[in-house]
Amino acid sequence: IGEYQETIGTCFILSET
Repeated sequence: IGEYQETIGTCFILSET
């Protein structure tokens, strides 16, 4: 599972939930 999220000007790939 890989979701694309965006935080305070930072992008990271979430592959746990």
